[in-house]
Amino acid sequence: MKTSFHLVALGISASLLSGCFSGNHKPDIQVERPDLTQVVTSQAVLIASVTDKDNNLTEIRWQQVSGPSSAILHVEGKQDQSIEVDLPNIPGTYTFKITAEDKFKSKREATFTVKAQSVEEIIFPKLDELLKLNFESANAKTINMSALIDFNIPNVIWRGALGETHHGTGIPMTSDQQFRIASISKTLSAAVVFKLIEQGRLSLDTTLAELITNEDMPSGFVVDDFYDDGQQKYGGKLTVRQLLDQTSGLDDFISYLSEPDSPDSRAILEVLSGEDMNVPDIWHADLIIKEFLERGMTRNRIHKPGEVYNYTNTNIDLLAWAISKYLNKPFEQLLHEMVFTPLNMSMTYMDFHEAKVGEGPVDHYFYIPIESWIAPILSGNHNILELGVNTSFIWAGGGIISTLDDLNRFFKALKDQTFITEPALNQALQSHWIDVSDGTGDKSYYGLALEKEVFATYSVVGHYGFWGSSAVNVDPINIRIVSWIGQANTEVFFNFEQQAIKYIQDLGFNGKQPKQN
Repeated sequence: MKTSFHLVALGISASLLSGCFSGNHKPDIQVERPDLTQVVTSQAVLIASVTDKDNNLTEIRWQQVSGPSSAILHVEGKQDQSIEVDLPNIPGTYTFKITAEDKFKSKREATFTVKAQSVEEIIFPKLDELLKLNFESANAKTINMSALIDFNIPNVIWRGALGETHHGTGIPMTSDQQFRIASISKTLSAAVVFKLIEQGRLSLDTTLAELITNEDMPSGFVVDDFYDDGQQKYGGKLTVRQLLDQTSGLDDFISYLSEPDSPDSRAILEVLSGEDMNVPDIWHADLIIKEFLERGMTRNRIHKPGEVYNYTNTNIDLLAWAISKYLNKPFEQLLHEMVFTPLNMSMTYMDFHEAKVGEGPVDHYFYIPIESWIAPILSGNHNILELGVNTSFIWAGGGIISTLDDLNRFFKALKDQTFITEPALNQALQSHWIDVSDGTGDKSYYGLALEKEVFATYSVVGHYGFWGSSAVNVDPINIRIVSWIGQANTEVFFNFEQQAIKYIQDLGFNGKQPKQN
């Protein structure tokens, strides 16, 4: 009898612990949206309503039970009834389990299934559509458009192209065609300076007087002539930083057709009028600097260096010329040695100033409206390449030819800090920004030959080009967009960029694969 009593007592204790004898109920789980479909690298939200009739709930556990790769589960405590899950960049079906347990170890489980679809499957078709819509909105004035979006997932890059390469040829535009990148050239030219700083050969505070001497100057000028406020000359004190961030106080030697003696006005006037406008075969670097000084554009300066932002082509061309003198090498050679070759930018070169690589740039147009300050003969929509306009004057500040893929390599390396590895310089590239906003809404900044635009839900860092080019890194979704449209001074590529970013953001794509804890 004694033995039997102990067996019964043990049974009662076991029943109490299991909740069966006491009438304990298992926790209840109601799952919201048990089956989800999302794009890879997006963030899924798993929601469950967990209740316990007996108020004995002690723990809620979340875990991944299957899938082609490991997701990141953001669990903050032992009572989380909803969590965020960062999906990996590998498509497939991912299964997650929630387990609710009470103090008597009674459990209830439920599962969520998330189908992670590839970027190619979900996003690529929409990008094709957006490119087509934007090209059609502009093709009365242009004949080609192309774009690339790098999702920073191995081998996941969307490319698109529409139109024809050259007027009347019928040759289809492709995403590997070369084009004139215009002011994106400033960032590539600045990259030579970045490498020299990384090598310890100069710094952001290096002055012109440390790079060039009076013997390097055009006849009749000295280094200090580069800045003259009417009372004092101190051009030799202009720094690398001031030339990169456009605060030198100098004006642009390109007038955008407002001055008849500027290189751009002379070049296009000569073609359209047939008159001799004294256009050289090549505006080589020495000639650019000589004409800039002879036109008196360094005299009567109002703003002292470092005080006011004033975007010009002068700053980069002057810096490139000084670097070339300092190292006794053509700047084009330095571009190849320090930037193009190391980054395998094999289809990139300086237009007019060196031998053509590949087929050369595609056609592009420049629409010139009728304005009181522009010669009437200039008005109209002109195919700059077809007319043969000599644009060699834009040189280091805007004269480089490249491709979508070459620019993607460069801006990826700049963002990933694999091109510049010196920590202090990378910090300067990321933090040195001058507010150049116009006060109408979104914030704009200019840094060390980089532009930054900050919008409500994202920001872009890179550079834009007058001829119709763009190359930007986009945060926080960690994508890169490089685009081209064969129309100068247009908003079309910018519209495509904004529409693509909004669509990708709306899908929840975040482009980042967090590290495992």
